[in-house]
Amino acid sequence: MEISFSQKLTELEPAFYPRSIAVVGASGNREKPSNRFLQALLDAKFKGEVYAVNPNHSEVLGVKTYPTLSSIPQRIDYVICCIPSKSILAFLEDCTAAGVKIVQMFTAGFSESETPEGIELETEIVRQAHKGGFRIIGPNCIGVHNTEINMPYGISGLIGKSGTIAFLSQSGGVADTLLKSGFRRGIHFSKMVSFGNGCDLDCLDFLEYFTLDPCTRIIGIYLEGIKEGQRLFRLLRSVASHKPVVLWRGGRTKVGSEAAHSHTAALTSCYEVWSALSNQTGIIRMESGEEMADVLLALQYLKGFTGHNVAYISGLWDGGGGDAVSSADMLTSMGLELPRFSPWTEKHLRALLPPAGSIFRNPLDMGSSGYRPDILFHTLEIVDADPLIDLIMIQMHIDDLLTDLGSGSTAAIISTVIRFSKGQHKPVIIISTPGVPQYERWTLEGKLADVGIPVYASTERAACSIASVIRRNMRAL
Repeated sequence: MEISFSQKLTELEPAFYPRSIAVVGASGNREKPSNRFLQALLDAKFKGEVYAVNPNHSEVLGVKTYPTLSSIPQRIDYVICCIPSKSILAFLEDCTAAGVKIVQMFTAGFSESETPEGIELETEIVRQAHKGGFRIIGPNCIGVHNTEINMPYGISGLIGKSGTIAFLSQSGGVADTLLKSGFRRGIHFSKMVSFGNGCDLDCLDFLEYFTLDPCTRIIGIYLEGIKEGQRLFRLLRSVASHKPVVLWRGGRTKVGSEAAHSHTAALTSCYEVWSALSNQTGIIRMESGEEMADVLLALQYLKGFTGHNVAYISGLWDGGGGDAVSSADMLTSMGLELPRFSPWTEKHLRALLPPAGSIFRNPLDMGSSGYRPDILFHTLEIVDADPLIDLIMIQMHIDDLLTDLGSGSTAAIISTVIRFSKGQHKPVIIISTPGVPQYERWTLEGKLADVGIPVYASTERAACSIASVIRRNMRAL
């Protein structure tokens, strides 16, 4: 019998809010994953007790080390298991004796190995867990990340700014890449979990948890397969009615499907089934990690946004005519509109911008005058006041600005946009096409992200994300 959502929230509290974590397999070798898990917890200043387990050591990384879990004087909520699969069954008996609640198994070599021994061992660890009264995350996974309690993501030790996006993933690497992208782009997560093979706790369990989690407003999912398709369908349809759900299904080709099975022993289904699922449940379906990051970013900053009318501004330094034409095509192909500015707006833009080189309709070409902070600020004010406009998009070419104008002038332009945004009435989105001065560009883009201004690498990616958010928000009305 399925337990209720509220019971799931209580059942998984030790996974997402553990008061104590034990790393099993920690040793004197700092390069081993077990030690890197332990170091990450220490560096992040995890808001709980941290223990190490290894019968051959008295301390590891300055942490007192116990021979077994059951010898630790405190009840352990969450265990990170990094020992070889051949030692797993004895380890699980210790978990039962210690009264452990959650076991995250980094250990691999189970059903994903496609060997009879691995498949049989995975079946046995689930039986042991149910008998012992604890739950398993994994095997073959990175586990849980929660910024609220300084619980870092795996061996990377990554800790970001707390936000409202939860992400659940069969792949630890996909989650790691998304988290790193989020650091740079200002995507803020509430929680994250990599569940690997999902032999016990799987996608459905975590999706139920995030559905009720008060810290989570948006849910992202990476799946390589699912065991209970009908249950997933019902759950997604229920969740998507009140929380945006973004889903990327890996293994949609024959080769990808075979790779998925080898990676996490996932049972995949055909592309058409997943397409139908997204159409009938109201989720937002993605095809890549870049799309996932783009849409999560848009959902985070465009809460409830349903406007279609975009003002596109180019020509801050170099010629913006070509950008204007190609971007107009791209935006309109995505279902967005670029309405002509009102007569009042056009009149004031003509009075402000140089007549030579400027285009005063929408898309707007500033005639290479936008590098002047005063002119840029007043231009944004005028466009923002236009009642026909819902959103402002600025093609900035930060790399070109850095190359041609230098760091000081480029920083002044960024500061101008930030100053304007603090009193803005409409969302602002920046297009910053990648180029050569990458680190310096990332630093400036980070300043924009810090104040809630999304940055996209192309107009196409921004347009696709905005359109996806609008469709979802309109459907939710």
